[in-house]
This record gives sequence, structure tokens and C-alpha cells, in this order.
Amino acid sequence: MLPAYLFMPLREAGLTEPIPVVVNSGGFDSTQEELYFYIAAGARRRGYAVLTFDGPGQGIFHRRLDQRAGFPAQAPEGAYMRHDWEAVIRPVLDRLWTYSKANQHLHLGLNRVSIFGESMGAYFALRGAGGPRIKACIAMDGFYDMWDIADSRIPPVFVKAWDRLGDRFFDRVIRSLGRVHFRTRFEFAHARFALGLPTYAQATRAFQKFSLRGDGEQGEYLARVQCPVFVTGAADWAYFPAQGNATRIFEVFNQLHPEMAKLWVTKGVGSSGLQAKVAAISVVHDKTFEWLDEVLNIDRKKEKSLP
Repeated sequence: MLPAYLFMPLREAGLTEPIPVVVNSGGFDSTQEELYFYIAAGARRRGYAVLTFDGPGQGIFHRRLDQRAGFPAQAPEGAYMRHDWEAVIRPVLDRLWTYSKANQHLHLGLNRVSIFGESMGAYFALRGAGGPRIKACIAMDGFYDMWDIADSRIPPVFVKAWDRLGDRFFDRVIRSLGRVHFRTRFEFAHARFALGLPTYAQATRAFQKFSLRGDGEQGEYLARVQCPVFVTGAADWAYFPAQGNATRIFEVFNQLHPEMAKLWVTKGVGSSGLQAKVAAISVVHDKTFEWLDEVLNIDRKKEKSLP
């Protein structure tokens, strides 16, 4: 069972207008507390319900799992972070549909369900948007292909040494760097933790699967996404540069589904130019729900949300 919260909008009592629902998929190191402020805090004031959850390799679900099983945890298949996040979103939506049917007094509008994710969560949101139940997708500052990013940052001489000397060499170097560089230590340690893999090399190699590129048989994964998509990028941060990630997602999706995507690349801290729009969450709320209102045909005059 994945732990989840359903946040209902702040509305006047007695209203029966169906409530649009946003499914918020976390990312690489997200927690339920930050997910609330990222989208639910703004959604509730605008008449939207929000479902947040911890998936495989995420939040309290994974920490409880790790405590029970040890590290690397000997857990059931699918209990760790995975590239095919659509396999996670399907049962989440199944549960939402079942819960709505059993609680009809909540008036959840299941014909207007959208999915939202930031950073790696944006990749997860796009993977989860391939089914017909999702009517809109917000992919905030995500990546197109994780291995392209890793490959661009690892010096070619190091890659050659890794190929020649093996995974023990890779792990030794990462451990040494981690002693003097916190970001390196955190990123690689958390990758092992979230993916449930015993070595840094294995965890790094596992990210080769985290891609929207598709393979020779399936083609572009974005071809499966049939709903409108709002793609954003951050110009002032190097994690997932907008050029080649947000712009690539937009261009590929626009070729597959003309006029169904919107691109928003920002610059400047106050204008949400940092990764995942850190320090500008209120701007995220304004832009996200302005777009959702438009694509979901939300009549703001009918919504009487409390201040």
C-alpha cells in the first residue's frame, strides 16, 4: 500500500459542482510535506482537490521499507524507484476511482483529472499521462533522457577508465569525492537508496532506463500521451538545463501532437528560474492553474473558494 493524502478544496458548504483533481507525483527525493506546498496549498484555494502519494523509492514508504528489510533492502519486485512510472500511476488512479465511488458526497470530478510533477517528478508525470484517464499534464523542469545528462557531466577519460577498470573503480572514486563534496555524496547515496542497489556504479547505470526516448520497437514514449501538456524549464540551474530537456520535450510532443503543448522557460530567482521553481512557488500556482482552468474549461465564476 502506498501512503497518500487527498486534499480537498476550501469551498463553501453545500456546493455540488464536480471538483477537478490533480494527482501530484513526487520525484527523486521528495517528501509529502514539500508536495503539499508545491501544489496542494495553491490548488485548494482555487477549487481543486489534490492527491499526493509516496511511490516506490520515495518518502516514508521507502524509509519504512528500508527499515524492515535492511539495505540494500530485500523487498518485493517493484518496491524501488522505477523508470516505468506508468505502472505506479495506474493503481493510484484505480484507487482514486474506487475511493470516489465510495465517497460520492465529495463530488470528485473524475472527468477532469490532471497530473503534476516537478524535476524528476515531471518525468514521472509524463510517464503517467499516457492513459485516457489523465486529461492534462504539467511537467515542471524535468528531463528528456537521464543518461544524456549523466553522459554530458562525466568526463570521457573517466568513462574510459570505468569501462576498463570496472565498477569497483567507479565506486572508489565516488566515495573519495563524497568525502569532500556534499552534493556528490548525497546524490549518489540517495540514488543507491531509492533504487535499492548495492553500488554507486549500478545505481548510475540504472538511470539509462529513465528516458522518454523510447526504443526501436515502441518509438517515442510521448506518442502515448494524448492530453494537453504544460512543459516548463529553469534557465538558472544546471540540474536539467532547459535547452535539451524542457525544449526537447516540447518539440517532440509538438511534432507528435501539434498545438497541444505549451512551453514556459523562466529566468531569474523571483520569476521561478531555479530548478523546480524553488523560491517562486506562488508563481507556479498562478501559471499552473491559469493553464489548467483553460484546458479543463473551469468556469472560475462558478467556483466560490474560500480565501
